[in-house]
This record gives sequence, C-alpha cells and structure tokens, in this order.
Amino acid sequence: MWHSMLPILKTVFVCLCLILSIYTVADGKIGPTERVWRSMNGSTNFNLSEVTNICESFYLEYIKAVNNFTHCELRNAQPFRLCEKCIEHYEVASSIYKDLLTYSFLEDCRRQYLESDSIQIIPTIQSNMDTIWMNSACDGYAENVTLNATTGCVTYSVYPDVAHFLILYHNLTLCMNQTDKIDEGYVATNASVCNACQDMYSKLNSYFNHMSPHISSSGDKDDSSNSNIICMDVVDRMNHTRFYWSEKLNCSKRSSDVTPVVAITCIVAITPMLFYTLSRITGREGFKKLYQQKRLLLSQTLNVSSSQENSEDGPIQRLGQRLSSLTR
Repeated sequence: MWHSMLPILKTVFVCLCLILSIYTVADGKIGPTERVWRSMNGSTNFNLSEVTNICESFYLEYIKAVNNFTHCELRNAQPFRLCEKCIEHYEVASSIYKDLLTYSFLEDCRRQYLESDSIQIIPTIQSNMDTIWMNSACDGYAENVTLNATTGCVTYSVYPDVAHFLILYHNLTLCMNQTDKIDEGYVATNASVCNACQDMYSKLNSYFNHMSPHISSSGDKDDSSNSNIICMDVVDRMNHTRFYWSEKLNCSKRSSDVTPVVAITCIVAITPMLFYTLSRITGREGFKKLYQQKRLLLSQTLNVSSSQENSEDGPIQRLGQRLSSLTR
C-alpha cells in the first residue's frame, strides 16, 4: 500500500515546493529580463499573462522603463536631482536596450522594433536619454553601477568627493534653517545667519572649487562632452546656495567699517601731488654751461675784424679796391 502511494506523495511534495517558490519570488522584486523569461515559461504571476511573444515582452518592459525615467526626470528637473533620483530608472532602461542589441536570439526583435521604420523611434528615444544623462554628467555621481537581472535592484557607490560635498551641503542647509528660527518664534536677522553659518559656507564653497570631474570608464559612451564638468546635481546645489547666500541673505556684501579703506585711498591719491609740490619748492634749477669750439671762435673774430675794417673805409676807397681787383 505504501509503495503504491509513494509516487503520489512525491508528486504532492513537488507541487507544494513549486507553489512555495512561486509565492516567495512573487513577494520580492524581479528584474525586467527575469520577467520576460518567466513570461516565456507561461507564468501568470507577474502581470504578463497576455504577453506570449518574447519580442513584445522586451518591448513592453522597455516602454515601462522609459516611462519611469521620463516621469522621474520631469519630477526632479527643479531642483535638479536627476543623477541622484533617476539612476535606477536610467540603468534599467539602458540595460533592456542593451539586451535588445546584444542577444543573438533577439535578431528578429531588433529588426521589428529598431530597424523597421525610417524614424527609428526607439533608438532616438534611447539616444535622447543618453544625451540628457551625459550632458548632466551623471556618470560623475556614482561608480560601480550594476543591475541585478534577477531581483531588478540597482546597486552603486557614490563617489567619495560627491558624498563629502553632500555632507557639507546638508550641514550648511541645517545651519541656515535652524538659525532662521530661534526659540519663542523669534525670527533671526540675516546678519545672524551670515555670522553663524559663515564658516560652513566657506568650507562648502572652497571644497566645490577644488572638486575635479569624474570621467566614466564605460566604453559604450562618448564622455568627451562632459569630461570637464562636475555632476549637475552638485553644480545646481552650489549655484542655488550661492544665490541664496548673496541675493537673499546679502551675506556676501561687506558691512564692516570702510574708514581704513577710504583713508588709504586718499593717501595714495595725494602722495604724487605732495611729491611734485615739494620738488618744485626745494629743488634747484640746473643751468647748462655751453662750450664753443676754438676754430668757431677764431672765424667769428676774423669776420668781426674784417667787417670793422670795411666799415672804416670810405665808399671811394672801396670802389678803387674793386677796380684794381678787376684789372688784375
């Protein structure tokens, strides 16, 4: 009897294990590629019961990923937090698109969805996403970005300098928010905020000025366009902080006594006038002594003597001298 029931018990045990495994996985996250493979095996526990074709499965997963990224980038455009908030959605969409281009058994899918129309909507959409991601220098936000195809989880590590900047930014924001409101509802003046948070602002501003951009090590993207800029999440935070610090709080304007500056400026302006005035009063005017050459002096003496002799002779004598010179 027991021997006859043994096959039945084995069958029941296998069914129970299968049911338990399905419910266990259904409670957690699964990746897009895993959902496609499960749809191919006939699973109806992952909202893909209508999908029977592998190409359509990948297509629907890509539409979902693009929709998530588009919604995320619009929600985080202002203040700009694209790199921080949308990294998972971008990685999922890029991973599905990369699978469509890489797997050899998806050649028919590539021909159907990527090469069938002259507009090439899907490649254009992916190119626009890549352009936004590259122009935002989001590759400089995190490193070691990986997608688990089974669980659908994206893991990454924020760059140490970016993480340190975020800590400094958080401390400054916390300082300004706490200083704005003191006990008993008294609102602090801008001067108190500037004095209390000046050191934190200086540290944040100095650290940002010394930050270096990160160049992605991925070989499938051209990072030449953003190789000289920092992650835009960081840049937007710093620009907003500088604007709020200088325009809203007026902390960048000098409110100290300017008397020493005015005194030094007046002294520098008056010094040249005093110098030339004293030089005119106390200075001696120099005279140059001219020396004549001896031959020039001798010729001038002869000319003078000859002119005097000519002046002593009468007109008749001068006429006779001329006639005598002609007869000779």
